[in-house]
Amino acid sequence: MLSADHAGHRTPVEQSGRAGHAKPGSLTRRFARGPGTAGDGAVPGPRAVPAKTLRITRRLVREQVRSLGDRLVEWRTDRSLRFTDADRFGHELPDRKEMLRRAWHYACFNRIEGDYAEFGCHGAFTFRMAWHAMELVGTTARLWGFDSFAGLPEQVDRRDGHPRWMAGTMATSVERFHQLCARAGMTPDRYVVVEGLYHETLQSHASDPRPGLVAVAYVDCDLYSSTVDVLQFLETRLRPGSVIAFDDYFCTNPDGPSGERRAALEHFATSTWQLVPYVQFGWAGMSFVVEPRGGPEVGRPITAGP
Repeated sequence: MLSADHAGHRTPVEQSGRAGHAKPGSLTRRFARGPGTAGDGAVPGPRAVPAKTLRITRRLVREQVRSLGDRLVEWRTDRSLRFTDADRFGHELPDRKEMLRRAWHYACFNRIEGDYAEFGCHGAFTFRMAWHAMELVGTTARLWGFDSFAGLPEQVDRRDGHPRWMAGTMATSVERFHQLCARAGMTPDRYVVVEGLYHETLQSHASDPRPGLVAVAYVDCDLYSSTVDVLQFLETRLRPGSVIAFDDYFCTNPDGPSGERRAALEHFATSTWQLVPYVQFGWAGMSFVVEPRGGPEVGRPITAGP
């Protein structure tokens, strides 16, 4: 048996174990608790999350993501329903451009012979679009631009009436027109400009140059009286399959259809041609494919007019 003095005074080896040198049993117990557990100076690590807590957390995250997605869809829907200032006339030129692309693709695919004739050339917007569409499909047809280049003429009677069509408006000078054509890459040998009022330049006795057959015609002269002159001029120059487009077809006044639409309805009621709807463009434009009235008869050749 150890004495009391010996029991209260440990040997150096025993004291060293008390000072920090672990006993064999204590080392086993410490590592048995695993890394990162508290106690004995170890750094605390992540504890295992209960399964129930994980399920609740995942459900909340899914609900938040779904809610955020729903709000994003609503925001995008709200934006898509609104109009901006650019939407007021933002679709007019792209629609017109696409119509001309289709018309010339159709004409070339079906080998519709003839040139491009435009009546009303303000700003050369449509004229340049037609040029680029013709270049796209590789046709060598010529372009014809008919305009007074002094703006709209005076209204003749009530059939010309419309609050938007004022004499002298929408004027582009001939010099400016040629500049715009040159900027588009047109050479003088590919297009012809005929300057003057239609009741003078489109008459059969006029000395101005004029196309033979017309594959695609674009009518943008607004007034009824001007459109009457244009359609009489085109009557013998259209051929089966020609495309005729009216820039202001869906315009009206208190008396009913106005301008181009009224003239077209009257002219083609007695014409040798009938109109088949083709492509609508913008809010006011409409194009048609021209066919012989009554359709072709087997064994009878189709002519381009009387």
